[in-house]
Amino acid sequence: MSAKKASIAFHWRIQPVINVAPDGRSARVRTYLFHPNTSKQGSSTLFGAMYPDDHLILEDGIWRLWNLSLDEPYFEMPNWKGGWSAARDRPAVAQTQRAAPPPAPAPANPNAPPRPRRFVGAALVAEFRPDVPITELGKLQEHFRGGTGEPWEWPQIMPMWWGYKNPVSGRQPALFLPDCVPCEYSPNMSMVKHGYLLPTTDPVKSED
Repeated sequence: MSAKKASIAFHWRIQPVINVAPDGRSARVRTYLFHPNTSKQGSSTLFGAMYPDDHLILEDGIWRLWNLSLDEPYFEMPNWKGGWSAARDRPAVAQTQRAAPPPAPAPANPNAPPRPRRFVGAALVAEFRPDVPITELGKLQEHFRGGTGEPWEWPQIMPMWWGYKNPVSGRQPALFLPDCVPCEYSPNMSMVKHGYLLPTTDPVKSED
């Protein structure tokens, strides 16, 4: 790791569960996020999250993301030295708006182009408003960072949403996604509104 790269954040999507529509043109994908962070200068850490129900379509022979939603974090190790035992219950803190970032510092070379401003969190949302703010998703984003209600932090246990039923018993989870995460808020975002099939959420009997 060179001096120019003092830290690395690994973004690994693991344990995929993929359900494909009968016509092979659309799919639903669920993965876990495993995210170790390394640093030569500060404290390294590790956290995990969930992509509960991403939707994809097959277009011109290429699988493309139709919808992507991330719930985070489900667990978080404060630092490598302390490990999991360093995690402590934290007092509830209301969701707050982050102030706008300060102007970017002037470059050392006066002839160099100005450096871009970096927006994070609420400041980013205020500057570039998304089509569907997560604050509009109600219970779907309850307790998650930037979402609704009281924010929870590990070691509190976050709610977990599912885009398919139990593959053995067929039982529907208590927190179930019948369609994409923002589809209840914006029904036109559903694949079925644009000529694609929604893959089944029920167990599929093998023909073998």
